[in-house]
Amino acid sequence: MASTVDGRILNPSKPITIGNHVWIGCRSIILKGVSISDNVIVAANSTITRRVDKEFVAVSSNGVLKENVKWDY
Repeated sequence: MASTVDGRILNPSKPITIGNHVWIGCRSIILKGVSISDNVIVAANSTITRRVDKEFVAVSSNGVLKENVKWDY
């Protein structure tokens, strides 16, 4: 929630965008303004603070854990 001081907005809200076929592990935190592209796995206990553009990756707080993760339909 945004607050105001002297008519200025502090900490304004920003949307979170999550693509298709995204798995988010339990106890993960996704901060405001973050965009996650399609086909991404967010590992449990992760804090995502910036945009994830790559498809077919597993990410955690420390970065990319694995690339070329494929979905089996």
